Amino acid sequence: DCRSMDTSPDVVLPESLSGLPALAGLFDDLTRPAPPGDPGGGAVPAARAYHIHKLTGSAKSMLTAALRRKTNRPILYVAPDAERTEAVRDDLEYWIGADSVFTFIDPDQAPYDTQTLKTEPTANRLEALVRLATDPDGIFVMSAKGFARLAVGPSVITESLISLKVGATVDVEEISQRLVYLGYR
Repeated sequence: DCRSMDTSPDVVLPESLSGLPALAGLFDDLTRPAPPGDPGGGAVPAARAYHIHKLTGSAKSMLTAALRRKTNRPILYVAPDAERTEAVRDDLEYWIGADSVFTFIDPDQAPYDTQTLKTEPTANRLEALVRLATDPDGIFVMSAKGFARLAVGPSVITESLISLKVGATVDVEEISQRLVYLGYR
């Protein structure tokens, strides 16, 4: 038995989730308009805490997708490990679409290991960092290990971006020098 949480036809919470009193209060607090001068949206009052537990499997992803649809606010989802990070990403891409889900996959190697990083996880991390620095909208999924890892600040990311457009004329020497300055060989 399922019912919609006024999100979209695609995000339907099972009756066991939508009937939780804590969820109703959480949705109400998160959809409250922001006070004047507060760009963060309706913040949850510090005195109020929500304890939603015993969600297993894809129920956590489903709840996250419903929160995103209901509030249209950015969400950071910290998964316990890399395997669960990928599972959550797959679930969320199904529920809300791949264009709204960004994954910060932690590398499988030590921070000072000289081995070359794998391309796909590195590209995913860079895409997530750029999105966080330039337009932090969507759901950002990372493992606890990735969350604990140091990352460069938003100003470093935005200062390092090079935008190229199809059909535009570019100075190859200038771009080459910029890439070398950024650490490319």
